[in-house]
Amino acid sequence: MESIDRPLRILVVDDDAADRMLIRRILRKAHLNLADITEVTYAKEAIATVADNHYDCVFLDYRLPDLDGLQLIQQLRSQGFHQPLVVLTGQGDQEIAV
Repeated sequence: MESIDRPLRILVVDDDAADRMLIRRILRKAHLNLADITEVTYAKEAIATVADNHYDCVFLDYRLPDLDGLQLIQQLRSQGFHQPLVVLTGQGDQEIAV
């Protein structure tokens, strides 16, 4: 297994400040408190941020004000972002999960 000699770079895309804080808390509990975390609130910000920076992982809310999570994933993948994407939703909808 390859070791990483730098903090993980994580992008959090969520328009709700409380949800972003919860994600930070969960990452700290997972002992990722040294991760370099960037937060944005809109999908368009995420697209621009990923274009200009390297991230090891993106956590994104399914429901964003400007695009839904699937549209954001399609745009990130089309610009060559192939790192893990974790989609979060408070909707609890099985169809969305699939």
